[in-house]
Amino acid sequence: MIRSLQSLYIGGAIGASKSYGLSSRCQLIPGRIYTCYIAVKHTRLLKTKSGSANTTSAKTQLFDKLNPYSSDSELSSRKVVDSILDKIEARRERLDDLASISPLSQIDISSALNTTKNSIDSQQYQQPIIEIGDFVSTKNGYNGIVVDIKFTRASAVFVLLTASRNLTLVNQSSVDYVDKCFIPSSVAENSIVNTKLMLSDPLIGGNALLKSQIYGGINNVRVLNEAEPQDAIVAPVQISVSVCKPLREYLSKAAELASIVLPVMMKVYEVISEESISKIVSLNDITTVVCKHIQAETNASKSELQYAVHMALCADQYKWGVHAFGDWTQKEYLVRSREQLTQILTGIELLRDSNSNFYKSFQSKCKNLIDNYRKKIGKHPGFAEFSTEDSCAIRLIESYALHNMDANAAARTLIPRFLKGLDRYDTAEYSSGIAFKLLVEIGIFSPFHDPIYLDPWTQDKLALYEMPEHTGDSTLNKLDAMNSSRYDFGMLPVYCIDGPNAAEIDDGFSIETVSGGREIWVHVHIANPSAILTPDHAEALKAARSVSSFYLPQITRLMLSKELIKSCQLSEDNNGTGIRTLTFSAKIGIAEDGKFMNDILEFKVASSTVRNVKTLIYSDVESALDWKLSYTDIGYPENYGPAPFIKSKGTVAYGTGRKLDSTDIETLKLAHKLSRFLFARRLEDGAMNASFGIDSLSIVPTPTADMLRVSLNRALYANDTVHPSIEVDHGLLNSNDVVAEMMILASRIAARYAQKQGIVVPFRTQQYFGNPSDLDSPDLKVTEKGFRILKSNILHESPNLVAGYSTVPGSHLGLGASEGYVHVTSPLRRYIDMVSHWQFQAHMSGVEPLFSEKQLKEICSNVTRVSRWSARIQRQAQRRWLVRKLQELQAISPDSIRLTGILLEDLNFPQPVQVECLDMNLRFSAKFDQPVNAKAGTFVVCDRIDTIDWVEMNLMMNVSEMYE
Repeated sequence: MIRSLQSLYIGGAIGASKSYGLSSRCQLIPGRIYTCYIAVKHTRLLKTKSGSANTTSAKTQLFDKLNPYSSDSELSSRKVVDSILDKIEARRERLDDLASISPLSQIDISSALNTTKNSIDSQQYQQPIIEIGDFVSTKNGYNGIVVDIKFTRASAVFVLLTASRNLTLVNQSSVDYVDKCFIPSSVAENSIVNTKLMLSDPLIGGNALLKSQIYGGINNVRVLNEAEPQDAIVAPVQISVSVCKPLREYLSKAAELASIVLPVMMKVYEVISEESISKIVSLNDITTVVCKHIQAETNASKSELQYAVHMALCADQYKWGVHAFGDWTQKEYLVRSREQLTQILTGIELLRDSNSNFYKSFQSKCKNLIDNYRKKIGKHPGFAEFSTEDSCAIRLIESYALHNMDANAAARTLIPRFLKGLDRYDTAEYSSGIAFKLLVEIGIFSPFHDPIYLDPWTQDKLALYEMPEHTGDSTLNKLDAMNSSRYDFGMLPVYCIDGPNAAEIDDGFSIETVSGGREIWVHVHIANPSAILTPDHAEALKAARSVSSFYLPQITRLMLSKELIKSCQLSEDNNGTGIRTLTFSAKIGIAEDGKFMNDILEFKVASSTVRNVKTLIYSDVESALDWKLSYTDIGYPENYGPAPFIKSKGTVAYGTGRKLDSTDIETLKLAHKLSRFLFARRLEDGAMNASFGIDSLSIVPTPTADMLRVSLNRALYANDTVHPSIEVDHGLLNSNDVVAEMMILASRIAARYAQKQGIVVPFRTQQYFGNPSDLDSPDLKVTEKGFRILKSNILHESPNLVAGYSTVPGSHLGLGASEGYVHVTSPLRRYIDMVSHWQFQAHMSGVEPLFSEKQLKEICSNVTRVSRWSARIQRQAQRRWLVRKLQELQAISPDSIRLTGILLEDLNFPQPVQVECLDMNLRFSAKFDQPVNAKAGTFVVCDRIDTIDWVEMNLMMNVSEMYE
């Protein structure tokens, strides 16, 4: 018994001595260590009720009692014991004092922990943001409770309190699982306290974190003065236990469940998987199947069971894949087909032996294909020939290239070794990006591919559109639910301004002058497909599944069929029968000085018919009206100029402007004046003018179906004629602003009308869930315009800014619409707009609404989830191709690279800084050659590329100029 106690504490004592800077070479004999263990325990027991303790007396009594044979020669050992005890006692007293600062020391914590998820507002619970009190698990194995968050201007950093009561930092990008509202936020945020610590303090790195680490980011900490106390946060044991205890119980339960779940996962895979088609399945659906195969009874909660299943899925990335470009809100997993699983397992065995005949043969074949591809003397239009064994190795490399096997140890070891052995890539890190390049150069992927397009989740989204475009229902155009009540606008000109490649023209506007020129009616006319579609029609059901049209640089998928779009969109060719629209109108007064009056005098929503439609192109409107855009008006620096390689659509004439007569020109000038007024009003109401210069990115030639096919039997694309040319168009035009303001006005009218009439509709909301002070101006030197753009872009990209749909009216922060906002202007490409039209039509027809509030909540939830994912994927795809454009320019025309941006954070030289580009929708890192006083909000010019890799989305540029 004594021996076990001695050996038990030897490790603890040595650990304690190291923690407090004591030499690990101290001569600690077993008897003395045993004494130290008992002494520590008894000094805690000897504390009086008042909280004090005669520590010295306790130490002496215990040392003498437990060491009756000690002598003067052993005093040095006693000093070691005293030193350890003193430091432990001092540390405990410090943590006691810090714990007393927290409000948790004054309340019944167990009562606070009884707050359940059911008592939390359901709208808040569904918000797809990580908040204090959430359980977070990361891709690299960390897990804990969020106790603090720092939203920097470039990303988010979370402070986790782990089960072992340590504090650690994780980046948002590393999070792969979240259990919302795990601990009440009031408990979680008070389980840490603020204090000051010296850099040498032993608490740092365990129970404490420096605030400079949090604010500067995990890998961006400033050099600190070791002699000065630093701001820090500490998790005292006495109060952090309120978080750590339920966390340990949760993890223990999840581990216990995992031991039950793992044995049945093979059966689950057999039930869910298919022979030749891989698919995407939700965690909820997988868990349902798991429950059917678990024999043992369990009283686990749903969240505990789902986390156990998540751990089982992540532990086997042969059968299952984790989303590479998604986020934790999806909780969806790739289920590999049985055919693909066999290929991957075979590929691993084939690549395991680098001395085998296959390995050498396959490597040689890849080398030859790469060389031919680069020399452009390859087999085009010939084909690469691969054996069955080759295809297994290629399938394994493909999964690695698309980030679907990031946690698979075999793939992470074998594939980089194979890539390195090719001796064709000059790099120290053989990442998934190198694997992707290999597959392009050997003909598996085409030059028109990118990782996002090939991602299984993207392919799953595209599959939603694969239904016959023509439904065969010839009665569509004969059925008009609103025919008897439509108001006919006659020959009043309706202006539809759009881009040259617009697939769906679903909006236009007209202006009527009334009251002798003292008032105007602004009418926004929207295509009305819901008048001839019912929610159960095949077209409507397809729209409900796909949620919206989907745009990638390589491909466009329309929500509705081309036939239906053509019959419903606003077109000049309407055969004199007119076009069905839903019109949102506002009457605005004009003062004697010609300025618009602030308040909308009257608003209406009506079904209508328009006949005199004029379809125009943005650039032709600019040309016809001789509009000159002032970049300073939108907050850009005075000497700003777009990047040389970006075209301006204002220089391209399409000829549509010749349709405009003098009356049209005067009306459009009035519309422009009104748009400037509406924009100024929204800015006063707190709107953000997010600055994205990019209007469109196109690939020429348009890729064919073969070019977008992944194949083992494909032509090598070694010829420039089949390589994509990337064209970027600038979108900073006055006519863009006119259209945008008209559509925003219509959506605000829709919200007012719905609330006034009591119509249940899906409101579009956008709220910031962080601390408003996070958005305050970081420095007085930042210009007002610079700060406005800075704040706008912080909001637009912030993980704490949440946009979604709700049946409850809410503000839209970015647009300055505090009274509400309803999407109604794009029913040909957004399902939620069509839903709003159905609800308005039912009210105007005096019938029951087509959707109950409960049904609308379900629609809002699904559309919010899918549309958020779709928007992010489309944005990432466009940014990847923009970086690819820059990479090509670097090789052929480096002088044309000149990007203007704004710093998102203060410079911490020599660390790189994050920059938001003003020319196009892109963020990148930038370096300064020397230390300067560069604050967040400073305009900079970058004209030299330091490092770039479009596959890995890695872009580092050098700053050449700064604007104050």
